[in-house]
Amino acid sequence: MKYKNQTFNKILIIGCRLIGDAVLTLPGIRAIGKAYPNAVIDILSTNTTEEIYTNPDFVHDFIPYSQNFSAKKQVQTIRRLRRNRYDAAILYSGSFNAALIAFLSRIKTRVGTASDYRSFLLSDKVKIKSPDMHQRDVYKEVTALINVGVDKKAMCYDVDPESKADVSEMLKKEGLKKGGFIVINPTASEKNKIWPGFAEWINEYVKVKNNRVILVGARADKSECQKLMNDSGGLHVYNWAGKLKIRQTAALLSMAGFYLGNNSGIMHLAAAIGCRAFAVSGHSNLKKTRPYTKFHSIVYTDIFCRPCFNKKLKRCSHAACINSIKTADVSRMIEKGIDVIVKPDIGLLNKRWIRKQKKYEV
Repeated sequence: MKYKNQTFNKILIIGCRLIGDAVLTLPGIRAIGKAYPNAVIDILSTNTTEEIYTNPDFVHDFIPYSQNFSAKKQVQTIRRLRRNRYDAAILYSGSFNAALIAFLSRIKTRVGTASDYRSFLLSDKVKIKSPDMHQRDVYKEVTALINVGVDKKAMCYDVDPESKADVSEMLKKEGLKKGGFIVINPTASEKNKIWPGFAEWINEYVKVKNNRVILVGARADKSECQKLMNDSGGLHVYNWAGKLKIRQTAALLSMAGFYLGNNSGIMHLAAAIGCRAFAVSGHSNLKKTRPYTKFHSIVYTDIFCRPCFNKKLKRCSHAACINSIKTADVSRMIEKGIDVIVKPDIGLLNKRWIRKQKKYEV
């Protein structure tokens, strides 16, 4: 290996901007911390993922960063990195900008994926073997570039006692007990990832099981969760969107009966904690993005145009990948603990799409 006998005293890890991706990088970061116990390890990433990246106790410093920073702040960040004199930069972020920052910061060893036309900025790189390669395996390959192995089963997020105590107190005020509720995150970063049947499913679930439901999400999701709570009847449903930080959400998930949501970052967090996670997936490539543990099940539509990451996705005329999934499909997934594959609702498709679907099935 190129870096087999090399010692790094100061390591910069350039993390991912999304919560789900950040969670999937944790095994690699922990492996680096174990391989270099005396090294100073700093992480450069967005404020959104700070509570993910400051979870491992061996992380020395978190450096906030955004691609929307002004040119002045960009220069200030690069100067700060230069002063720190890092021996190596591990780029879990696949952006061109991340590689450019590491290069301009004069870090000699810069490893990452050969993506986004940035290969010339890296000292060593890994080529993605397949477009279906799971994102966690991509990060594992990046970590291996500095001769650090990642345990295939390592996928965890440590819940801190303080957050657990805070959440326990909140649950006590609502008369809720550990395991006596489920957590639902009904929102997602993309509109076509959001399943429209949450209200109907919650209404059926509460009536049959007489269980409690806690809705979680960002502060911006509060009104959407309130609408969902009203549409589902409101009884035994609690809107905690915007009330919890990431660490508190993790603590809540560790005490929940199970988690249900769209294919999103909180889904990966739930799986990493060991909470039973159930996901409703739309256009995503499940080979790349499904949870990386055995504690999960997914319901999705077997439609010819999935996975779809087309730039015109927002103008999709049918979104049959997510709209074809019914409440009965979700209930079957949860009751049996299995993946459920749904046929697309032909009524949502026009003639052209129906012809393509039939050709795909043949």
